[in-house]
Amino acid sequence: MLARNGDGACSWSELVSQPYSLNPNTWYAIRAEARGSHLKLSIEGKTVFEYDDPKLASGFFYLIVNNGATVRFADIRVVPTE
Repeated sequence: MLARNGDGACSWSELVSQPYSLNPNTWYAIRAEARGSHLKLSIEGKTVFEYDDPKLASGFFYLIVNNGATVRFADIRVVPTE
Protein backbone atom coordinates (compact mmCIF):
# COMPACT_ATOMS: atom_id res chain seq x y z
CA MET A 1 0.00 0.00 0.00
CA LEU A 2 1.12 3.53 -0.71
CA ALA A 3 -0.18 6.14 1.71
CA ARG A 4 0.29 9.85 2.29
CA ASN A 5 0.90 11.01 5.84
CA GLY A 6 -1.03 13.86 7.50
CA ASP A 7 -3.95 14.52 5.16
CA GLY A 8 -6.56 16.40 7.17
CA ALA A 9 -7.98 14.84 10.33
CA CYS A 10 -6.71 11.37 9.43
CA SER A 11 -3.11 10.46 10.22
CA TRP A 12 -2.69 8.93 6.73
CA SER A 13 -4.59 8.44 3.49
CA GLU A 14 -4.31 5.34 1.32
CA LEU A 15 -3.41 6.31 -2.25
CA VAL A 16 -3.09 2.91 -3.94
CA SER A 17 -2.90 -0.72 -2.88
CA GLN A 18 -1.92 -3.84 -4.79
CA PRO A 19 -1.62 -7.38 -3.35
CA TYR A 20 1.77 -8.99 -3.94
CA SER A 21 2.86 -12.43 -2.70
CA LEU A 22 6.26 -12.72 -1.06
CA ASN A 23 7.94 -15.97 -0.06
CA PRO A 24 9.39 -16.36 3.45
CA ASN A 25 13.18 -16.44 3.90
CA THR A 26 13.74 -14.83 0.50
CA TRP A 27 15.63 -11.62 -0.31
CA TYR A 28 13.91 -9.24 -2.73
CA ALA A 29 15.17 -6.23 -4.66
CA ILE A 30 12.64 -3.47 -3.93
CA ARG A 31 12.84 -0.08 -5.64
CA ALA A 32 10.76 2.92 -4.58
CA GLU A 33 10.96 6.00 -6.83
CA ALA A 34 9.65 9.52 -6.37
CA ARG A 35 10.11 11.82 -9.37
CA GLY A 36 8.19 15.01 -8.87
CA SER A 37 4.62 13.92 -8.15
CA HIS A 38 5.09 10.48 -9.77
CA LEU A 39 5.59 7.53 -7.41
CA LYS A 40 6.53 3.99 -8.45
CA LEU A 41 7.20 0.73 -6.58
CA SER A 42 8.94 -2.24 -8.20
CA ILE A 43 9.84 -5.66 -6.80
CA GLU A 44 12.43 -7.75 -8.64
CA GLY A 45 12.18 -5.33 -11.59
CA LYS A 46 8.41 -5.75 -11.94
CA THR A 47 6.27 -2.64 -11.41
CA VAL A 48 3.79 -3.28 -8.60
CA PHE A 49 2.12 0.12 -8.82
CA GLU A 50 2.53 3.69 -10.01
CA TYR A 51 0.69 6.74 -8.75
CA ASP A 52 0.65 10.46 -9.47
CA ASP A 53 0.09 12.54 -6.34
CA PRO A 54 -0.51 16.23 -7.15
CA LYS A 55 -0.19 17.12 -3.44
CA LEU A 56 3.35 15.77 -3.26
CA ALA A 57 5.94 18.52 -2.94
CA SER A 58 8.42 17.01 -0.48
CA GLY A 59 8.49 14.52 2.33
CA PHE A 60 9.87 11.20 3.51
CA PHE A 61 9.16 7.51 3.21
CA TYR A 62 9.09 4.55 5.54
CA LEU A 63 8.60 0.81 5.25
CA ILE A 64 6.17 -1.05 7.48
CA VAL A 65 5.04 -4.65 7.89
CA ASN A 66 1.91 -6.18 9.39
CA ASN A 67 0.78 -9.35 11.13
CA GLY A 68 3.85 -9.70 13.36
CA ALA A 69 6.20 -10.20 10.41
CA THR A 70 9.94 -10.08 10.88
CA VAL A 71 11.95 -8.48 8.08
CA ARG A 72 15.55 -7.49 7.41
CA PHE A 73 16.77 -4.75 5.08
CA ALA A 74 20.20 -4.53 3.44
CA ASP A 75 21.85 -2.09 1.06
CA ILE A 76 19.31 0.73 1.39
CA ARG A 77 20.32 3.68 -0.80
CA VAL A 78 18.81 7.09 -1.37
CA VAL A 79 20.04 8.67 -4.59
CA PRO A 80 19.15 11.87 -6.41
CA THR A 81 17.13 11.62 -9.58
CA GLU A 82 18.00 13.31 -12.82
